[in-house]
Amino acid sequence: MVLHKVVRLGVVPLLAGLVLPASALADSTQASSELERAMARLAEACSEEIGQFCHDVTPGDGRILACLYAHEDRLTEGCRVAYDAMERPVIHPRLRGAPSVPSLEGRKLGEHVREDGGGRKVWDHPLPIWGQRVVDLGFDLPFPFGISVLPVWMRQDAVVSDLAISVGDGPIQPVELLAFGRPEVETATLQAKFDAWLLPFLNLYAVVGKLDGEATVPMSIEGRDLFPALCSGSPELPICGKRYEATAVADYRGDTFSLGFNLAAGWSKYFVTLPVTWTWSDIDILDDNVTTLNISPRIGVTGDVGKDGLISIYIGTAYLGVDSILRGSVTFDTPDSPLGPTTTVAYRLRQKNRDQWNYLLGVNWDITKRWSVLFEAGFGGSRSNVISGVTWRF
Repeated sequence: MVLHKVVRLGVVPLLAGLVLPASALADSTQASSELERAMARLAEACSEEIGQFCHDVTPGDGRILACLYAHEDRLTEGCRVAYDAMERPVIHPRLRGAPSVPSLEGRKLGEHVREDGGGRKVWDHPLPIWGQRVVDLGFDLPFPFGISVLPVWMRQDAVVSDLAISVGDGPIQPVELLAFGRPEVETATLQAKFDAWLLPFLNLYAVVGKLDGEATVPMSIEGRDLFPALCSGSPELPICGKRYEATAVADYRGDTFSLGFNLAAGWSKYFVTLPVTWTWSDIDILDDNVTTLNISPRIGVTGDVGKDGLISIYIGTAYLGVDSILRGSVTFDTPDSPLGPTTTVAYRLRQKNRDQWNYLLGVNWDITKRWSVLFEAGFGGSRSNVISGVTWRF
């Protein structure tokens, strides 16, 4: 593994002498000497921390340095200065980031996390349950708690049914909705998310958000539905058999609240996740709260980017089910009507998303153990969406 590079430095000059010119050998020897001096300064500045946190760690193979890394947030100022002065791309390039999900990272099941914590890594956090047991099995765990800010944009086609209209002060009556145009919905939401790893493979989360949206619904109805009073007699007027078209545009705002869980696991550089989320939305133009279900299984791979952390790329699918009752008003152009050149009606209709499944592609960058950023795009079918965000773990 990566930290084995430290112990290999002791044999680099000998091997280099067989295959490298003298100048390269000198550079390698100089690098080794600088590393030894840096390690000596670190041992002196961090003697108290080493005695407190790493007393049971066997020196060598980079274990002391990795042990200090595991307790980085508890180092004194002097120790931190010496620790930060180490050549991290040589000593432990993989350790600046932390995995987004539990992962063996190339270890065999039951093998201690030696590369990241020396001998027996101590999990000193309240969650997840059985955290220490899982660490002893060789899994590396993310910090148990996270706070995220997530802007979300989505556009999707809708299916409209059960249209009913009210003309003037008349009662609302069901009418036939004729084919015309493509209904669609576009929303932008700003969300705040809190999550916690209850079990090593189970993450629970709650999300609150504010949304703004616009629903565009083309309508086409016959004159006999638009002018029930004029078309109730016999013979029927010419306007009663005509078709009138208009587009209703409804702007809306609301609050959202979500609860969900994420089943996750990693093996070597690969991982799988299964987030399941229920969302309740209180929207100003709707009769009742809207409940939606989102399921999005993913599979991905994690790559090391040296001192810049870890990058995970994943693909998957997403299910989204939306069913709501929409109310509003729309104005039709009726130049041939004896009641006036325009006619405004109140409407009520049922709206669902046309395609419940689409595909997704995303990337998560674990910049450090605590900070990460996310970008995800959904595509396919009649729904597209973009999610971005930043997360702090503790």
